[in-house]
Amino acid sequence: MQEDWELHGKEALAIYRTKFPDRYVENYAMLARVIRLEADVKHSLAKPKMVDEALAELESKVGKDGRRKFEKFLREVGELDDEDDVIDVGSK
Repeated sequence: MQEDWELHGKEALAIYRTKFPDRYVENYAMLARVIRLEADVKHSLAKPKMVDEALAELESKVGKDGRRKFEKFLREVGELDDEDDVIDVGSK
């Protein structure tokens, strides 16, 4: 199987998926039972932050350019309007 994968890889999976979609899904379901990925989920007790606080924290991690891009995104989706907006860091 390893040799086949190295030779044909994703092309073979695409053909299999097209010709036998039911078996393809069954096989993925079986793999899901065998291969378990551990999620690095941390439950946060973080409290909502003021927009300025959240943006300052973001800037410290991604720099000024990253902050500007995120502010632009927030304006586009209508989330950045008032000075006293709050960002719920626990749910977003």
